[in-house]
Amino acid sequence: PSPSQSSGGNEVVLLSERAILLAPEGVAAPQCEPKAERWRFIPHPRTSTKGSIRLGPVEIPRQDIASLRAADAATGAGSEFICNLEPATGVPLPPVRVMGAEEVRDCIRRARAAQSAWNALPFRERRRKLTALGRTILENANSLCELISRETGKPRTEALLLEVIPAADLALFYARRAEKILRPEKIRLRLLPNKQSYIHYEPRGVIGAISAWNFPFSFFMGDVVCALATGNATVVKASEATPLVALKAKQLCE
Repeated sequence: PSPSQSSGGNEVVLLSERAILLAPEGVAAPQCEPKAERWRFIPHPRTSTKGSIRLGPVEIPRQDIASLRAADAATGAGSEFICNLEPATGVPLPPVRVMGAEEVRDCIRRARAAQSAWNALPFRERRRKLTALGRTILENANSLCELISRETGKPRTEALLLEVIPAADLALFYARRAEKILRPEKIRLRLLPNKQSYIHYEPRGVIGAISAWNFPFSFFMGDVVCALATGNATVVKASEATPLVALKAKQLCE
């Protein structure tokens, strides 16, 4: 669409098979490359007098967008949002703000600072927290399966068996076994019997994990659990198709 196209003073809504981007009032809509044929422009989103944006039979509460923009204005952050649609129903999911480059750098800086304190904890404390994480995942299995199903379209049973249970099991496994796995490993030296050599396992610092849209919980949570068990911090880049699952995982970790 051309940036000159408008929606009568209301938000410009670009609808694709994956996302809706809501531009602030008075700001031109982002241009799309000509090859992005799946994008189509909605000239008028039929705004409702009840304070919402109507897309067919579904309304997105305007206050949801307004509250996000107010928070952005207070922090100086950007105003780009992702509002995905449920694959099974086409119903819009809650909007998620896209972090800017400086916010990502700040996130990594904070992760580096937190990693030092995390690695300094005795392993029994890490074990306690990993065990609590695994149990928290299981306690929230129903809500996790519901959200995974809504964002990916996969059945709840599949979400439970292939995402939630494996992630919880991995957290509980490394809570029990990581200390033994990470013990210094002695190397036998046949030619120098009077010398001793060991392999020591040290954390790398901050680990980046990229989430896959089709397994939005188990894939990156496996990286998160392994990183935490070995004394690292983790920064997760959620798939733009399934950001709500990543936000839910962050909530559970906290």
